[in-house]
Amino acid sequence: MNKWKPQEIALAISKREEGKTWAKIAAEMYAEGWPKRSQSNYSSTIAKLSKKYDLKIAKSNAEKMRSMTNEKETSYHFSTSTTWREDPATRKQCKFIASLTLPKGTDLQKKALEHKLCVSAKEGNLTKEVAGQQIDLLGGSETKRTIAPTKEVRKTSNGGWVRWSKKEDAILMDYTEKGEIPPSNVFNNRTDKAISQRLYRLKRKESPVGDLRLKTLEANFPSPYENNTASTKEDYVSIHDRDNKPVRLNNKESKVFAKTNEVWAYDESLSLLVSFPEISIEEARETYERPYWVIAKHYEKHYDLTYAVSEELVMKATEIRHQMKRNMEPKKKPSLLKRWKLRRITKREKRLNRKLDKALTKLSKLQKKVNIDG
Repeated sequence: MNKWKPQEIALAISKREEGKTWAKIAAEMYAEGWPKRSQSNYSSTIAKLSKKYDLKIAKSNAEKMRSMTNEKETSYHFSTSTTWREDPATRKQCKFIASLTLPKGTDLQKKALEHKLCVSAKEGNLTKEVAGQQIDLLGGSETKRTIAPTKEVRKTSNGGWVRWSKKEDAILMDYTEKGEIPPSNVFNNRTDKAISQRLYRLKRKESPVGDLRLKTLEANFPSPYENNTASTKEDYVSIHDRDNKPVRLNNKESKVFAKTNEVWAYDESLSLLVSFPEISIEEARETYERPYWVIAKHYEKHYDLTYAVSEELVMKATEIRHQMKRNMEPKKKPSLLKRWKLRRITKREKRLNRKLDKALTKLSKLQKKVNIDG
């Protein structure tokens, strides 16, 4: 918390007696290097101190004599200087000196140096004259007085500003008589677009350049906006073919989809990344309920890893596609040796099964004989 000092209180009272508002007093005090305080803080504090201690600004004998002779100039005994050079340096000067002293320093370092300079100014050790000399030594005056080079500007007879000279317009007309557009390297700092615009302005007489032979200009450079209204379907097709534009012959209204502007869900994005290469346009529209261009754009965004979850989705979709591919692959045919061994094993099993069947039939016959004899 910044404590109030007697000099600060006396200076605020003197400014108030001059008829200044509290807002102006607060701004001037801060500019002169005193702590930043609000206008309500100044008004309430000065009123409280004046009422409690009956504060008044004492005048010298010379000032009393001036007041008797109706002179308005008043000099207070506390810190008022005879000339501005002896006044304390302003905060702006302190800030400028700090920036020149520490050109590569941080904002915190510059702010600390500025605060030290302001304290020194309030104590009377740094005046405006000394601060100005310090700025001159640090090279600040040269920086402030540096003026950027001005471009050559031309005026018309009616006071308006014109960037194109008559010489440049004459060069333009020389090229138009030949039926050519001048290249951009003929002029300094002129683009192709600027040159073409200047040609059409000359044609429309927007610039006061005198007689520029407009008939030649109209013949060589017809306006691109003329004869572009089509009254029939044939005119529409011919105009678009001439301008190399796509011709739309389908007058049906575009389909409206329910989820065109909705946010894509995680499962929808994953399903799209898995099935997009094989899915058809109609099937994609029906599945995701969006126009195909929206679907393709969303797929491309994830493919370019635009979103935070794009990498995770792409990796997961790739894994699912590989698993689907493995499941769809047919079983590999066994080799010739394995097939030969399998055939031998099956033959052996059949032979053993036949022998077992014969043995079972013999055993059943023997059991029948035993039963009969018994």
